[in-house]
Amino acid sequence: MADMTIKQLAVAVYKKQAPTNFSLNDMEGALRDKFRELASDFNTYRRNKIEIFELIEQVIDEVAPKKIIEAIGMFAEVKTYGQGERARFKRKLGRNNVRRFITRVGLGGIYERVRLDSDYVDVATHAYGGAAYVEFEQFLDGTMDFTDLVNLIIDGIEYKILEEVQAALIATFNGLPAANKASGAAFDAAEMRRLITTIKAYGGNANIICTPEFAGTITPASGFVGDPDKADMRNQGYIGRFEGANVIVLPQSFTDSSNTTKVLNPQFAFIVPTGGTEDEKIVKVALEGQTVVKEVQNADDSMEFQAYKKIGSNILFTNYFAVYKNTALQ
Repeated sequence: MADMTIKQLAVAVYKKQAPTNFSLNDMEGALRDKFRELASDFNTYRRNKIEIFELIEQVIDEVAPKKIIEAIGMFAEVKTYGQGERARFKRKLGRNNVRRFITRVGLGGIYERVRLDSDYVDVATHAYGGAAYVEFEQFLDGTMDFTDLVNLIIDGIEYKILEEVQAALIATFNGLPAANKASGAAFDAAEMRRLITTIKAYGGNANIICTPEFAGTITPASGFVGDPDKADMRNQGYIGRFEGANVIVLPQSFTDSSNTTKVLNPQFAFIVPTGGTEDEKIVKVALEGQTVVKEVQNADDSMEFQAYKKIGSNILFTNYFAVYKNTALQ
């Protein structure tokens, strides 16, 4: 590790890629030590602040796209663009009998449905901001370090993207064909089976994408749960497969420390086809330009680290994905 720069070390830690003969714990310890060297006291931090912020920005821009792809890559195409570059995705006409539209967010948060008339999908990006409140003594005492700060920022960007993507998918609900949606005050196995059958008609299998709350309601119509499903329920709180479709759970969180408002609406599940190329994925996510991190000094001497990232998403509105709404979930 002696030959690694602090950026290389940081990227390796966040990608969990330890070199031969070193454990991930060794890497994390070395990274924390290097960050402490840059901010061992306030004067040292003040001298190295630009280097620290540049390092955080570079690590986020290299690691965040990978984490986002891990979370939603099974149904979303995620691409990065330079500042000011047009965020353009190619679309494929591979599936037969498919109605194609685009949903995009308009002014005031209203989602518009626009008919496709080209072989490309353009995504408009907008800045998302997040902040982490930190007292500098936390760095000096070792209760908080810049490794934790980077994790907070990356998690914040991931949740913002998940929130936007889910909102865009929910906005398609009213416009979907009747065969592609279901709604009720409880989970209905027959209705979910009907949606899965519809999606499978376009080839391949289907995935059920939902929150942990929705996943916990998915049970076979017979009420019989076999041993593999029992193991899933014991280990993760939901069954891993339903009617041949994989149950894939999105990470859930709260919007603040009061734990009252959730980031993702638990009521909705999205049934999407498996396989296909990147061009055929129904969600298009664009990350534009670099992440920008800055510091604000508060009146109580605490520091607020603000991070901004330009993000945009569009939904390829087709008739080969479905939405299930369980209104009993709050």
